[in-house]
Parts: sequence; C-alpha cells; structure tokens
Amino acid sequence: MGAAAACTAGWLRPSAASGKTPAGCFSPAVPGRISFALRDVRALDQSETHDIALMLYGELNVFSPRDCAGVLSGVWKALAPGGRIVVELQSFDAVKRLGEGPATWSRAASGLFSEAPHLLLTENVWFEEEAATRQRFHVVDAASGRAASYTHVTKAWTVEEVRNLLDEAGFADMAEHDDRSAHNPDLSLLSAVK
Repeated sequence: MGAAAACTAGWLRPSAASGKTPAGCFSPAVPGRISFALRDVRALDQSETHDIALMLYGELNVFSPRDCAGVLSGVWKALAPGGRIVVELQSFDAVKRLGEGPATWSRAASGLFSEAPHLLLTENVWFEEEAATRQRFHVVDAASGRAASYTHVTKAWTVEEVRNLLDEAGFADMAEHDDRSAHNPDLSLLSAVK
C-alpha cells in the first residue's frame, strides 16, 4: 500500500519578529502571533521547533503503516517540549464503508480533477487484510475525450491503534475529544503532548 497524494499537514509556529510571514508559510493565521505553513510531514525540517501540529480531515489515514510511524516520530522530534499534536481521524467503519461502496459515475462543470467539464467514474475496493480502501478516479474530459486516472488509498485505523502509534512515537497525555466527534461520528479527534 503506497502513500496517497495528500501528504501535508498544517503547522502553527510563531511568526518572524518582523511581523512578516516566515519563509515557507503562505498565509498568516493570526497576524503577529502564528502562521500556517503547508509542508510534507514525511520530510520535516527538524531544525525548527513548533508548538502544535494539526493533522486534520483524516490526513493520518492516507499514510501506510510504516510511513505513519515515521510521520508521528518526525512530528514528535519537531515539536517543542510540551508541544501538542492534534489528529482528526476517519473512523475505521467510515473507511470500510467507502471501500465497500458501489462504483459511481458523475459529471461536473469543474472540480477537484479538472477545471473543465468532465465525466468521473469512481471505483472503490475494500482490502480486509490491509484494512484499507483503494479508490480509483477515472476522469474523462468532456470536450476532447482524453482520460486520466488517479488512485487514492485510505488506511482504516482504530482509535486504539493510533493511540499505540502515538505512544510508540513518544507522545503522552493522549486524549480523545468525544465532544468534537459528536458532530460527525465518522471522525475522531485525538490529541497528545510531547
């Protein structure tokens, strides 16, 4: 199982003393206090330390088990003492339902895969042994008929498995925030401290 394309995470860090957005950041979240940087968490610059790492929208689910362990270890190293990781995890059942879903056709004037009108065939497969869903997206340009295909793999983690991964990476004080996940039962919110 390979890593999917969406392998970045948001980092909050103090902005430069000049008040300008630090290099690598594309927009200030709170001017003068924190900024947001889009980075590949598989290749973190560990010469910087951060107060918090956010992995939202089921982002942890896109990594293979080996990459996931490496990502969490790297995040732990990049956090300042007392820094916190916040993980929003897609539930095991939600990932499995996605993989067991039927193939679907749709059409769009524009969208994620093309800015032009297109047809989209989405195929889903659940792999029980790997506890993962593979989605294939076949995009057909409405004007030219040219086709392109994309693949996305989503790993189904249980909350307990993620707790173990966080523990193995060195995190402590792990908490599940049930009040947040009540708004969407397909997501769990976890946090832990370095």
